[in-house]
Amino acid sequence: MIAQRAFFTTLAAVFAGALAACQTAGVSGPVRPLDSGVSAKTDDRPKELYLSAIQQLLTYDKYYAAIAYLDEFQRRYGPSGLSRKLRGDAWLALGEYKNAEKEYSTLGGELAGYGRHGVGRIAAAHGDWATAAAHFEEAVRLQPTNTGFLWDFGCALAKMDRAPEAAFELHKALELTGGTTDLPQNSMSDCADEMRMLMRAASAESVPMAP
Repeated sequence: MIAQRAFFTTLAAVFAGALAACQTAGVSGPVRPLDSGVSAKTDDRPKELYLSAIQQLLTYDKYYAAIAYLDEFQRRYGPSGLSRKLRGDAWLALGEYKNAEKEYSTLGGELAGYGRHGVGRIAAAHGDWATAAAHFEEAVRLQPTNTGFLWDFGCALAKMDRAPEAAFELHKALELTGGTTDLPQNSMSDCADEMRMLMRAASAESVPMAP
């Protein structure tokens, strides 16, 4: 409890610091030219700090607080790809699937994999494992070393009784994480028992051929 209180005290200071940096940047000196790459990167630091703090709120299951701070972020800076991704994660955790899908569907570029993964998790929440697997497969194609994506793809395959293919994805996740059987962050727990069973079997066998 003491450690958690200390964490949130630190988190509040982070938000305060990010807001102060934003205010300072907005009132000090003339507007810098767009071709000043170093200055632009420096000016992005308050945004990055702010979004990192919001991500910590999600880690601690403070979804409503995260949405409130995302509203404040958007008021100050406007939406960004990462802020939309985090908002989608918060809505997903709260079971607000339409809102979550709206955010995930906007993600492109480097965040496209997270968009497909998020939409896949919404399908999984409705028990539509075939659709979920299709989205997870695309997410894995976009980010082949993301263990959370691999885990959820394997989970969907296991739910469809495609055990050999599920084991193949798990072998990849298992070796990428150094053999740990803990659930990757932001992965589903719907089939944790089945997946742990497959992972134990996978760790004791040779890697199967790709299906």
